[in-house]
Amino acid sequence: MAMYAARKVIEGLGNMFGNAKAVMDWLNECAREIAHHEESVRWRTPVGLPVVQPYRRHGARSVHTVLQTFTVPCVPS
Repeated sequence: MAMYAARKVIEGLGNMFGNAKAVMDWLNECAREIAHHEESVRWRTPVGLPVVQPYRRHGARSVHTVLQTFTVPCVPS
């Protein structure tokens, strides 16, 4: 239900603030492209503080044992 509400809010904001939504979509596309190249999204704020968003897509491997199954992230070296 929360995901549905979030989508509707974003959709409504896009209808009310079309230019802001276009900028948000462009930034999202840029971040996706940067992450595709295994890089972090980085920038400096107007007051000079560095910001790093290290969101990357990595694979994962499921490990099955007698007692449980768990997932181990596979981070490229």
